[in-house]
Amino acid sequence: DPDFVYGLFVRAHAESCLRQFDDLRNSVTELEKAGLVLPGLYFRAALAIARNDAAGAQRAFDELRSRTEAGRGSAYMTASIAAELGRHQEAAAWLERAYRERDPAFVHHYQRLLPEDWPDDAAIRAALDKPELRALYDIRRRNLASRRGSSDG
Repeated sequence: DPDFVYGLFVRAHAESCLRQFDDLRNSVTELEKAGLVLPGLYFRAALAIARNDAAGAQRAFDELRSRTEAGRGSAYMTASIAAELGRHQEAAAWLERAYRERDPAFVHHYQRLLPEDWPDDAAIRAALDKPELRALYDIRRRNLASRRGSSDG
């Protein structure tokens, strides 16, 4: 359905996972045209990182960070891109902010479901080591294990 704008996000996410970067570039443009600026920036940064475009990744990250600092972005998504850029201390600080603000991306983010999905960094591990998050991660682990078990039979 071309009127279902959330479908643009889902498509961009699939293209990112499948490394279909030409298609992802087109989806980013469509996301931004539809007014979904934050996901557009996130995928723009991810695309630049995947293509080793340091300048493009920096531009997208700077804009993402600026929007988040102004309260119009996701601290969790900003942390995710900071981690991809190797800025682990900055990622940890954004994770702490995301936790304080109860950023919904903790619950719905697709690419970093578990602490193991983040870089192995002490500051990031500490930022993710919260009782509520441990409970969330335990639920996710059980769900993932049950999915694996059900696909075996």
